Amino acid sequence: MRAIFQPVLFLIAALWMVGTARAEDERSSVEVFVAYKTVRPGDRLPVAVRIKVAEGWHTYAKEPGDSGMPPSIEISGVDGLEVSEWRFPAPESFTDSAGTSYGYEHQVVLLSNVLIPASVPAGETIQLTASITWMICKDICVFQKGTQTVSVQSGSASSEPTAEWQALLKESGWEKAQ
Repeated sequence: MRAIFQPVLFLIAALWMVGTARAEDERSSVEVFVAYKTVRPGDRLPVAVRIKVAEGWHTYAKEPGDSGMPPSIEISGVDGLEVSEWRFPAPESFTDSAGTSYGYEHQVVLLSNVLIPASVPAGETIQLTASITWMICKDICVFQKGTQTVSVQSGSASSEPTAEWQALLKESGWEKAQ
């Protein structure tokens, strides 16, 4: 049964992608954060994506289980950008008629590192654009998508992460995992 159910779910998901929601509505929103305002060419820049979901809704983990789909995040910007694998926190489990799935209520913060190419000139403003697609479910499942852009300056790296970054890590529990 599961072998038939998952392909059908992904076909439905592909058809829903044609009419996806904005980056933010009453059910969910997405934000992108960077650890530093300035980064040295050739260094890795920590990046986070926070997905918030409304009460009663949930989104999915990297391994979603019997149903659902994990968030998809693509970062673009200058040529030669390299993005490490996204790190997901430990998920919760949800059981319904489709089986057991794994994900997050309220919010999830996903972390990665972006290698800034050594070829980027000092003093240049680097625009990093994150294209994010995620699924949220309650009584129904809905695809969401959004594009967020953040800017960092190429130069000498900050010695301390921004206060916003530190607060995000503390609030999401990643501070202890670092």
